[in-house]
Amino acid sequence: MKQNQENKNLDSVICKIGYQIAEKILQKKEESVIEKALGVLNSDGVYAYYVYIKSKGVDNILLDEIADLMKYTDTKLTNKNYKQYFERLSNNLYDLLFFKGILEQTLTYARYHLKAREKNE
Repeated sequence: MKQNQENKNLDSVICKIGYQIAEKILQKKEESVIEKALGVLNSDGVYAYYVYIKSKGVDNILLDEIADLMKYTDTKLTNKNYKQYFERLSNNLYDLLFFKGILEQTLTYARYHLKAREKNE
């Protein structure tokens, strides 16, 4: 029962973060970056995602907003040193795969929020 409750709580966190990302991306008018970041994550992995969003200048949104997701791994973020976090994440295969999965889900929710907003406008 406890595991089911934790999964439910994690899913609500993912939904909330996906919505927050969508709202901030809309403010910057960078809607296409979600699709591209998701593609990089799927094709090339978590570290490539980190490098990509840094290169696009949206790391303040796509890193700061996902910091809460990082709490769900044994690899810990210290002093907002994202580069170190992503490097250490690759040392723990379980954490890496788990984090990739929840990050994909978060970006997918963000994409759906953006598409829903487009239809309502």
